[in-house]
Amino acid sequence: MALLNPPEILPPLIRPVVEAAAGSDRPVDDDRLIELLSPGEEGQDGSVGRASKPHVRFCHDAALMLGLLEKAEGGSVPSEAARAAMSRGSLRPAWPQVLRQVVLKHDSASQAVVEAVEGDSRGVRDMLFALTWFLAQDAFGPPLTWEPQDRYVSFQSLQRSHFGPVTRRFPVQNDTRFGAFARWSLHLGLARSDELGNRALRPAPIAAARDVVRSMDPGRYEVHAFCSVLADFLPCLWPGELRRQLVEVIGSEPDPDVASDGIDSSTAMVLVTLEADGVLRMDNLADASRRETLAPRSQQPRTVTHVEVLP
Repeated sequence: MALLNPPEILPPLIRPVVEAAAGSDRPVDDDRLIELLSPGEEGQDGSVGRASKPHVRFCHDAALMLGLLEKAEGGSVPSEAARAAMSRGSLRPAWPQVLRQVVLKHDSASQAVVEAVEGDSRGVRDMLFALTWFLAQDAFGPPLTWEPQDRYVSFQSLQRSHFGPVTRRFPVQNDTRFGAFARWSLHLGLARSDELGNRALRPAPIAAARDVVRSMDPGRYEVHAFCSVLADFLPCLWPGELRRQLVEVIGSEPDPDVASDGIDSSTAMVLVTLEADGVLRMDNLADASRRETLAPRSQQPRTVTHVEVLP
């Protein structure tokens, strides 16, 4: 099992599956979960009437694989990690952060890109490979769609340019998995859509990065150290280990800003947006030993030495 296949896995539905298991008076199986998930529970778009059995079954399997549920005699029960998350209050408001943690920091994540390229896409590997590749594209360029369209960049064309013609080496291998990837990347706060909805995606890890920055101690950070902290929490981001693996596999840096000796464009989008929102401030200090360039291809590139996380 992998997160992008089967496509019946709906990220928002995993939460009520876990909550239903927590509220059950006995370990749950698929039939018990269907019984517990009453009409009106959250599904793919947040307003599904009755969850179908295939969706519940695959979300049940995903919760087990992600370590949110664990096997017990007679079915599944919440794991220690899930119980700890629920002890802090309702899962609903914190759900994207909880899901992001178990996906991005999964035990199998450390070599996810290398292993996925070599054919082992089980568990979170396919998702992390796809996210790492996606977030290495030009965040300030046109959105990405599966099929070629005017004003958009084709996922298929970009993947062929990086991995050759063999589709089994692609991070996202077909249009069905593209739909699954769109649901996951948007729900995890690592992408945004445009007027085409989920059919057109732009790298934009703003929501995920905002959560990370809010957890950091206020104060001034050297800019590269700040970016490394983001990548520690979000390992599919530059300059993290998964990005390094991707560059080794492709043979070059996909992001045009990094190729122009600047800060990665997805990270630059995070910095500019969070500064505008009053979450942080970027500085260019004269006595700094290291400088990074924001938007090096633009008419007004910006030099940054430090990032101050504001209280």
